[in-house]
Amino acid sequence: MTKHVSKNKNIRDNNCLVLKNAALSKRTWRIRLESAYLAQHLLPGQFVNVRISNQVQPLLRRPLSIHFTNTDSGWFELLYDVRGLGTDLLSQKKPGESISVLGPLGNSFDTANDLSQAILVAGGIGVAPFRLLLDSLVKKGVSVTFLYGGRTNTDLVCLDDIRQSGAKLQIATEDGSAGYKGYVPDLLKPHIEQPAAGKRIFACGPSAMLKVVQNMAVAHAVQAELSLEAMMGCGFGICVGCAVPERGKSDAYKLVCQDGPIFQAEDVDVPD
Repeated sequence: MTKHVSKNKNIRDNNCLVLKNAALSKRTWRIRLESAYLAQHLLPGQFVNVRISNQVQPLLRRPLSIHFTNTDSGWFELLYDVRGLGTDLLSQKKPGESISVLGPLGNSFDTANDLSQAILVAGGIGVAPFRLLLDSLVKKGVSVTFLYGGRTNTDLVCLDDIRQSGAKLQIATEDGSAGYKGYVPDLLKPHIEQPAAGKRIFACGPSAMLKVVQNMAVAHAVQAELSLEAMMGCGFGICVGCAVPERGKSDAYKLVCQDGPIFQAEDVDVPD
């Protein structure tokens, strides 16, 4: 495997003050952290590596997508699910405490000027990186359709933010408790089958969902950007612990932290 060196020259270890940390649902939380530097430099789709504790456990930082930034007030937000020890400890952080946050890390979504129609496909906590992207797209005058799915209606958060943006929101739940009963890629079918110049798909969520979106996009020759999740030791290309194979190749790899986390649909094989 090729040795990687971080391409991002803006990476810093930032001591961030907790401003807010609150539950949005039974397991999903949103934390607001003060850092004028990160608020200024973070781009839609990038992530940070958060040091949860100064103790031995948990040892590794936790990679979390950027949810939103406020450059004027100098703060940024992270959206996270409480899944284990690290995120449980993060949910216990109180306003006034400080956290070490390494960033900005990774690449960002492409919102080039030729983009006129955006379809955002989010599954569960995959909604995390889309608030900042949505804000950027709306400011550019891009027409946005937001497809959002979960197992049940309690998995869906930030709905008011999405609606207030002016995006066309469509919801899918596996149990039918909200919106369409089924999977969120089902909602994508009528949109992807209508060819149009300047159309682009942005997707983030479970691997099974991303694989379906990936195959649909490639089959219909629609440009799609996938935000991948992976376990990371360092977050900037040194430990090479987040390698994913290039699509159609058995001996070539990309690093989620260094080459991603945003990938073109035709470039990588979504990990299981």
